[in-house]
Amino acid sequence: MLLQRRAADKDSWAGYWDISCGGHLTAGDDSLTGALRELEEELDLHAQPEDLHFVKTIQSSARPAPDFINNCFNDLYWLETNYEISDFKIQTSELSDLKYVSAAELQALLAENPSPLVPHPEFYTFALELLEKSPSQLS
Repeated sequence: MLLQRRAADKDSWAGYWDISCGGHLTAGDDSLTGALRELEEELDLHAQPEDLHFVKTIQSSARPAPDFINNCFNDLYWLETNYEISDFKIQTSELSDLKYVSAAELQALLAENPSPLVPHPEFYTFALELLEKSPSQLS
């Protein structure tokens, strides 16, 4: 699984690791269009709609700062790729680093105190479940 380290100057969870790509929709976009755009902007990854597998919507609410409330509906997509870390070109205003982790490595990061991961445990629980499935079992 690809993890991305958020840039040091982000307004929320700066410097924390997160599960791959994400962002907010532009008016008029559906979540698939937004996911494809974010992959291209953040990672320079040019995926096709059929490459992404919709798996779940998760509602979340976080308060990463006293004056910042983030209420979201998160549509999760799964993408399998053969890219090496060196194949990605990161958007440095959003990200500072990338790394692949195994399920065991992700579990170890979750167990650290404090954890270096953006705190949305339901995403990681679901991601660990996905790592055990083949793409054909996702839909």
